[in-house]
Amino acid sequence: GVASPIGGSASVFDAGGASNYPTSPPQFAAILTPFFDMANSDDVSLCTSVKSVRGTQDEDVRNAARIVLEKGLNNGVGGPRVVLETAKGLQNEDSEIVISYDPDAQNAELMLRYGFSLRGNRNERLPGVSSGELENGNVKNPIPKRCRPEVMRAALETAGVMTEDVDATERRRLICAVASACDGFGNPDDDDDDWELSVEEVEGEVAIAVEFRATWQKAVASFETSLAQDEAVLTAAKTNSLPGATPRVLAAIEYRAERKRVLETGINAMGTYIEWLEADEEEEDASGGFEDQE
Repeated sequence: GVASPIGGSASVFDAGGASNYPTSPPQFAAILTPFFDMANSDDVSLCTSVKSVRGTQDEDVRNAARIVLEKGLNNGVGGPRVVLETAKGLQNEDSEIVISYDPDAQNAELMLRYGFSLRGNRNERLPGVSSGELENGNVKNPIPKRCRPEVMRAALETAGVMTEDVDATERRRLICAVASACDGFGNPDDDDDDWELSVEEVEGEVAIAVEFRATWQKAVASFETSLAQDEAVLTAAKTNSLPGATPRVLAAIEYRAERKRVLETGINAMGTYIEWLEADEEEEDASGGFEDQE
């Protein structure tokens, strides 16, 4: 908060702009200034700073000596406070301080609450697929279908699609695709390296992957504009050659474009996964098993 003097019944400045404080001592009121949120928000992996609340625990508040010392060193300021600290080394004094407004929010929520979206937001989720009885054109009591995360990750890594050499933003989109198809990305450290799929399991995995790809292709086709058209609008706005483009409109177009980018990444990843499964199925050994190639 920032202390601001208020002048009772009289205004602080008169019509001419001159100071017009009342003769009685000025009162002070606390006003809220979103100081920390002046920093931009980004993916948690890119954040350079974190916010923390200190001095609110009982043992901190009772530590009178510490509070007195802090007040002496900070012109009377001490006790409970919010602190913004760098969480990683900055390259230089001009490096931007970046925080995360909400590390778990999808782009739709960020747009609703803050008016922006993130490229490569790992929290994004794509439409799922399910099975169940049809009733009036709708699935009754749907049962979600899922791909196996350890198998899909192995396929994308083996195919060179999901590696450390891939652009970080695109890699986060791949995380979205895998998490959407597998109900979570999973933890590679917990994977069983000895997994094996039977012929029937491979066929089932291919069938589910085909459904996901078709669902995401349908989602892309439902937009009235293409990704190329959205990109053209955003490029024109950056060069000031798009009259009437307000920040709010451009934020909406960027949100729509990023949704398409994630869908396209998911479609391509599913295509790679299907090809990998089908190719290895043809090369299956005489034992009838489909083994981890890692």
